[in-house]
Amino acid sequence: IYNMLHDTDDPVRISANHLEQREKLGLNSAPKGQSKPRKTLSEPTNAFERVEVEKSKQDDALSDISDLLGELKGMAINMGTEIERQTKAIDGFEKDTEKLNIRMNGANQRTLHLLRK
Repeated sequence: IYNMLHDTDDPVRISANHLEQREKLGLNSAPKGQSKPRKTLSEPTNAFERVEVEKSKQDDALSDISDLLGELKGMAINMGTEIERQTKAIDGFEKDTEKLNIRMNGANQRTLHLLRK
């Protein structure tokens, strides 16, 4: 029980695990599609320039969305890993509980047998 309660509180382990998973997924510390610094243009004068400015804004927005989705993917993987770890811990408790239940039933039967004598 001690390990299960205190392993999750170790920020170094959690951080290292998170970074390791990001690296495995190809998500380095800097976001992949980081927005390029935009040129500050004065008001676009013709339709072509307005379209180009709008495309640039859309590209930046899509890049930001891509970065956020990458972060969400990392969080989902971390949650899955944590759920798997806790499931294994719960399975161990379940097995121990079954053993204790069998032992308690045996002790109860022995007690009843002694009381009947």
